[in-house]
Amino acid sequence: RSGQGFDVGGGLRVERVFDRLVFRLPQTNAQGSGRLSIPGIRSGNETLHLRCRAYRVRWGLEVPPRCGAQRVALSVPRNHYPLTVREWEAGDRIRLHGGSRKLKRVFGEARVPVSARHSIPIVSDSQGNVLWVAGLTRCAGQAAAQNTELVIEIEDV
Repeated sequence: RSGQGFDVGGGLRVERVFDRLVFRLPQTNAQGSGRLSIPGIRSGNETLHLRCRAYRVRWGLEVPPRCGAQRVALSVPRNHYPLTVREWEAGDRIRLHGGSRKLKRVFGEARVPVSARHSIPIVSDSQGNVLWVAGLTRCAGQAAAQNTELVIEIEDV
């Protein structure tokens, strides 16, 4: 089954990732916080560390586009702030046009390896609702209205 593996010794691990065998070395934990708070529509930027990956996160009403960055514009009610950019947590769900779906299923359908799922930034509101899975999908009903949208941009550092 995909996602299963075994240790071969010397810290080396062999895993099945969909239709491939992948050899992995032990990962070192990155320094930094695995969560970032966006307090409101006021502009800001910070570095976010998820597992062994670092991201530059910028947000505000006007964020000039950068080449290679992932962007989303969201219309978020004031009482749903602060937003949190974080890693995937077991049980996370996102509301899509066809209904609610677990992120585990969204990742599986997009063929994201189990080992990479905790490295993908997730944006959630103060009530725990997942609004955006960077590079994959956004919550239904989050189409931004003109001049009230919060733009969030995430890029690899």
